[in-house]
Amino acid sequence: MTTRAELAELIGSGLAGWLQLRNAEGTAALHGEDSARLALTQILRAQAAWRVAIAQQPLNWTNTKKRVDLALVPWADSVNTWYGVVEVKWPGAEFDRQKTRLDIVQDAIRVVEVRRRT
Repeated sequence: MTTRAELAELIGSGLAGWLQLRNAEGTAALHGEDSARLALTQILRAQAAWRVAIAQQPLNWTNTKKRVDLALVPWADSVNTWYGVVEVKWPGAEFDRQKTRLDIVQDAIRVVEVRRRT
């Protein structure tokens, strides 16, 4: 099984490569959070280790409409264990530093709140 650090490295290197390609094409400024989410989904699915669910509600969250950006789940539909979650923030060329910082902290807290359930 992939460790959390290895997964973070895969995501980071894959997304960095994707952004470099966008820069080479001259289209880097045209992309946003949805594009980054799609790229991450493609990177993670290419690993063939997880099924990627988009905008999924964690199993232990109740009475909320909040969702995580990406959930890494086993290939078998009958299994309800999550391997991990990914939240995406993609600030544009100009952004409010304080609001973006708050959004990132809130995402980090949401990720911590997702408990592994077997």
